[in-house]
Amino acid sequence: MVGTDLFEEDLNDDASSTCSFDYPAEVYLSLAEFVGISAGMMMIDKIGRISIMIWTSTVSVVFIALIAAYHSESTLSFTFIFISRSLACIYSGLVWVMTPEMYPTRMRVSSHSFFYIVSRY
Repeated sequence: MVGTDLFEEDLNDDASSTCSFDYPAEVYLSLAEFVGISAGMMMIDKIGRISIMIWTSTVSVVFIALIAAYHSESTLSFTFIFISRSLACIYSGLVWVMTPEMYPTRMRVSSHSFFYIVSRY
């Protein structure tokens, strides 16, 4: 089992449904976040922020396409998910690093305030 089955239908009883999780797979896939964040911290200044963001997002999309094309309950599918999740953690962390560096403080504060007000209505 690669992912999580939230509800499984019991064929013997129509009214019951059970909740089951594949905990070992979830724990191993959560380790992908640790691997991704650690790798991102080591590469951020050596390779460059923009090139890492382009590379990780592109390769992550390729692995997501491979997951969709070859989805099965195998080690290969698990590996694709692990790599894609690691790369997504690198990318999402870099967004928060790059945004403050790209815009001056006055523009960030003004846009943050504007969108906070817009989100209230």
